[in-house]
Parts: sequence; C-alpha cells; structure tokens
Amino acid sequence: ARTDQLKVRLYREEIAPALDIIVDVSPSMAVTPAKRAALEDLVEAAATWTVRAGGIPRRVAGGGLPFERWSEIDWSGADLFTPRAPLRSRAMRMLVSDFLHPEDPGPRIRKLSAGASHLYVLQLLDPWEADPGADGATTLIDCERATRLDIVLDERTVARYRRRLQRLTASVERAARSVAGTFAVVRADAPAPMFREQLLPQGVVEPA
Repeated sequence: ARTDQLKVRLYREEIAPALDIIVDVSPSMAVTPAKRAALEDLVEAAATWTVRAGGIPRRVAGGGLPFERWSEIDWSGADLFTPRAPLRSRAMRMLVSDFLHPEDPGPRIRKLSAGASHLYVLQLLDPWEADPGADGATTLIDCERATRLDIVLDERTVARYRRRLQRLTASVERAARSVAGTFAVVRADAPAPMFREQLLPQGVVEPA
C-alpha cells in the first residue's frame, strides 16, 4: 500500500496470465447509478491491473458475448452467469454479480470454475441492498419482473431481510470456497474505498 498502487493477486505459475471477467448484466446490476458505476469500476480496474501484469483481460456478458464498451450492454440479461462464448482454458476467471435471484448459485459457480486456474467471485451490492433502513411504508419495484410490492419496512421486516441476505451470501461463499476460489462482498462505492477498504482486506488485490 505504500506504493499507492494495487494489482489483482496473480499466481506465480502464470507466465502471461489471462483473466476472463464474467459480468452479470441483469437489470438489478444497474438498479442505481452508484451500483452501475461501481460495477464498471470493478471490471475496468481488474482489466487494467491484468494488463499491467502482462496479462490479457476479456470482459464477457453473462448470457452473452465478449464486449469492449459498456454502451454495448443490454441490461436485460436473463442468464446471469453462463456466457455464450467459450471461456479460455487455464485462464483466471472473475464473476461479478449481486446473486439477487432465486436460483442456487452453487452449480453455476462450480461450472464456471471448470478449466480455470482460479476463480474470483465478487458479490456487488448497492448500500441500500446491503443494509436497508426501517423506512416505514415503502413501495418496492422488482426491476427484473416489473412487479410492485407495498410493504412496511419496520425493524422486524428489515431484520428478516438481513437474515435472508446473510444466508444468500453464505451460500455464495460456500460455493466459491468449494472450488478453492476467492470470495468477497463489495458495497458500491467510489473506486478508492472499494479497492483499499474492501478488496484489499479480503485478499482480492494486493499492493504492487
């Protein structure tokens, strides 16, 4: 950290490491401007650090194809993880998703790890998703199903939500650990606090 530079933690056996970054492009990943900006910052930082290490990054939309520009993204992706393009064998892989969907993430995480030299799994959450307040009468809109729910967010309801989120996060972490992957929870924030206060302590990046 003294150098004020960060890099993706690469493995020494990688001579010219490749990194495939699989990006969940479902509507919830762009539900707020802050969350979408954080997603782009995470992906672009990982790509930049890989290039600096002499590697070759590739951004791949979940359910879609490799992309270069964010303007190419269709934020209605239904298949969150599985790209239509083959992933590179022996490449490192990074999956970025909020995992806020009803499917068990385990089978898909294990499938993504097959043939990879290492798998990073980042759960990106908007601050409100990570820790909602007891705001009273609230209307929630499901951005992926266009359904509406009128609810009273009292302490009991919020506590129940937090327990469910904790179970979800634990299931994602178990799936990542089961394939010897690296797991981290990231709250959407500006780049510096995301990288130094969240990814660095969780072992995703290290000082250059």
